Amino acid sequence: MMRRKSSLMSLLAFVASGGLTAGCVADENKTSTVQAYAMEVVHTFTHHYSDTHVAFFLYNPETDLPCPRVALHNQQAGSAITSKTLCVFPDRQGRLFDARTDVSFIDYDMVVLNDQGVSFTADVSLRESDAFLLDCTLPIEPFKLGLLECHLREISLAN
Repeated sequence: MMRRKSSLMSLLAFVASGGLTAGCVADENKTSTVQAYAMEVVHTFTHHYSDTHVAFFLYNPETDLPCPRVALHNQQAGSAITSKTLCVFPDRQGRLFDARTDVSFIDYDMVVLNDQGVSFTADVSLRESDAFLLDCTLPIEPFKLGLLECHLREISLAN
């Protein structure tokens, strides 16, 4: 059991980094090396659903990746099932924006994982001087991630 837990944590650490490194480019025709670094996971949220382990990872949005990552892991088989990096969201007009390129600020809060899926709030400031909150839900079925749905929540400035 301890070995299984250790291998699960190792796999989750790899999935959290997404096997991701920033600044690394592979080109077999070039002999120069490129510096790379492991991405820092700032927060990890987990939930067990049937035989599936669900993990929600938040990275440092200023230096690493401004997009959360959701991963499913099959506990019995000891293997990764699937994962999604959530970078594209709708703005006020329903147009899609990319958190990696179109925002001046983004933060994720109120993360909840349960048997139905993952829900969170994204606090967004677009580069074009628009700020809003998005309430988002990513449904989870056994061994499958659904489609991300986000709904606009107006920011109240009332006293």
